[in-house]
Amino acid sequence: MELMLQGAEIILHPNCCGTMKPRLRELSVRAMENMVGIAMANPPGEDMGCSCGFNPMVWGENGKAVENEIIVAKEHFEGILYVDFDMDDIRKYREREDLGKYRKPCAYRKL
Repeated sequence: MELMLQGAEIILHPNCCGTMKPRLRELSVRAMENMVGIAMANPPGEDMGCSCGFNPMVWGENGKAVENEIIVAKEHFEGILYVDFDMDDIRKYREREDLGKYRKPCAYRKL
C-alpha cells in the first residue's frame, strides 16, 4: 500500500519462490486493492515460480466483471514475457473506483 500511496501505478516484483496458487491469487488481489498494475518476475526452473502480470481492474466501464490476470507463465518457461499495461485505463479506473477513496493515509505511519 505504501507504494501506491506514494504514487506508484505499476509495481515490478522480483521473486524466486515455488509456484503456489494462493500466492498468485494474493498478488492479483493486491493489484486490485491498491489499484496498481503488478508484474512479478521469476527465474525459470523447478520450484522457482511463475512470472506473471495483473492489472487492478476488476470492473469494466460497463460495470461488468473483468479478469485481472494478464498473463501467468508456466513454471519452466524460459524466455521474455511482455506485459502491456494501459496506463490511461488504469488511471480512469482509479478515478471512478472507490477502493482507495475512503482511506485515511494521514492516520498511517510511514514504513
